[in-house]
Amino acid sequence: MSSKLLRNLLARWFRSRTSSDPAVIAYHRFRSLPEPTTEDAVELLTAWEFDRGEEVAVFLVRVATTWRHDKLPELEWVITLEDDIILHDWTVKGIIAAVVKLAERRGVSL
Repeated sequence: MSSKLLRNLLARWFRSRTSSDPAVIAYHRFRSLPEPTTEDAVELLTAWEFDRGEEVAVFLVRVATTWRHDKLPELEWVITLEDDIILHDWTVKGIIAAVVKLAERRGVSL
């Protein structure tokens, strides 16, 4: 097989595997970050059309915001984000799990 043909086949395969959906792109960008911040999470949740909820107090003095999606009404999918921090590992996992569940319900392939 010639190298030009192989390059064309690989390029076609790669294009078929990548999505042009901004929400999917935001998901993959977020997953690739070594230490995602609140701003990174807000960008992802906004791309997936999560709604910003009420402000709540965490640890008695810090302000955080809840994020929900109408297709994920269960309490387990509510995300609470403090402002201007590097996210804890369990928060990142929770955000990823919520987006994956939403993608499943929407029939979107990640």
